[in-house]
Amino acid sequence: MNRTHLRAAGSLMIALLVAGCGPTPEQPPSPTPTPTPSLTASPEPSPVKSAEQLAAESKVEEMNRTYWSVMTKQADPNNLYGVIRNRAGEEYVASYFRMYSTMDAQMGGRAEGERTVSIQGSDVAEDLDGRSTVEVSTCVDDRTWWFVDKDGTKIPVEPVVNPVVFTVQEFPDGWFVVGERDGAHTCEV
Repeated sequence: MNRTHLRAAGSLMIALLVAGCGPTPEQPPSPTPTPTPSLTASPEPSPVKSAEQLAAESKVEEMNRTYWSVMTKQADPNNLYGVIRNRAGEEYVASYFRMYSTMDAQMGGRAEGERTVSIQGSDVAEDLDGRSTVEVSTCVDDRTWWFVDKDGTKIPVEPVVNPVVFTVQEFPDGWFVVGERDGAHTCEV
């Protein structure tokens, strides 16, 4: 019973006793069970995300998996076209190919370990170029990967966790990451 039910039951008992409807004198009153209050934590309200936010967050996770499989030379660099796309007048896709080409040409090696991207949240943004747009806040953890040159020498990267915001847009054929920038949010280390 909750408190409202207990109060109502208590009020009813008092009213019955006052009206003379209590137990007869030859019968001892039966003990009333004392309810023990139970402590239950009320669940935290979960933030409701729109379908756009869920799709954009999923695309950021897919982009990271694809990018990492390319950097570790487990996938063709052209796979990046399935997850990233240019906005009008920008060279976002080319920047990823330049990173890969630089690593490949200058070092002749590959990446090892794993770069982790943790989704911190997302916000539906104003449409850009007439397309639905979502900004996805992440923490990019570069502490657990390194480059390996053609001779097998491990070359560590700067071990940091960076706040990064990915811009994701909906195109006729799906959602694509179209840009990224430094985030203003804090990443716990």
